[in-house]
Amino acid sequence: MFEMLIPYWECTVGQDPIISASLHSGHYLPSEIGHWIALSRQERIWFEEPWLAEWVMLTRNRIVLRRSRFAGDLERSPNKIIYNNHDADPGVRVWKTEPSEVIKRSIKKYYKSFYWEMEAYFSAIARQWKHFVVLNYHTVPSRITTAEKRRSHSLDRSPDILVEVGPLNDRTAWQPLIDAFLGDLDNGTLKGVPVKVIEVEQPSHGAFANWIHSHHGDSACVLTVNVPRFFQKVWKDEVDYPMLDELQNLFASTLPGILKHLPSDGH
Repeated sequence: MFEMLIPYWECTVGQDPIISASLHSGHYLPSEIGHWIALSRQERIWFEEPWLAEWVMLTRNRIVLRRSRFAGDLERSPNKIIYNNHDADPGVRVWKTEPSEVIKRSIKKYYKSFYWEMEAYFSAIARQWKHFVVLNYHTVPSRITTAEKRRSHSLDRSPDILVEVGPLNDRTAWQPLIDAFLGDLDNGTLKGVPVKVIEVEQPSHGAFANWIHSHHGDSACVLTVNVPRFFQKVWKDEVDYPMLDELQNLFASTLPGILKHLPSDGH
């Protein structure tokens, strides 16, 4: 196994066909960009997802972002990588003032550099494996606003985990793997409460999944896993770490099924 270390992201290459990615796990802001950001540290932590970096450690192949999404969101299309005020959340101001053209160009250059590196990374994976799976982890900020429901991390119902599949050129070839993945998640529990897994019927597909499909559509299956933040108090950085450990164990339980049902060369 070898590592390619780049200042704003980390790519690790191992010897299996499963890649885990966390494109919103970064917190670092370059000083020239941080000067323009209006968000407080607490606000940034609410929208950033640092715990994702732990979930991707489950696989040997990893893509981990260290740079904040507010310094260029790699899950957005090229014309939307720079947040407008209130893009993150209604009423939340991202920028103190409109960033300069120099800052905008530097963010766009960062975006191009990342996807240039991804071309080299995934081309190497594709040369080694006819088919591969990308587990793209995200969390979804809670919209709960009542004081009563802010009080704890308790689960009063089955936690929903939303999975976006693809886009795919040939879903038939991947269907057994998709069924196994969703089934393994659906058989899990968190704090004794059964997990409810929902495949998004009309997925929006972020820029990362779309890019992988457009460049490696015959080889890749992207499974984007969206976890509501029932483990985090609203607008706080207080996290239920045992719950995060249970989630990590749940995601680990899906890996044998992925390897077992990976399409063969002849499907």
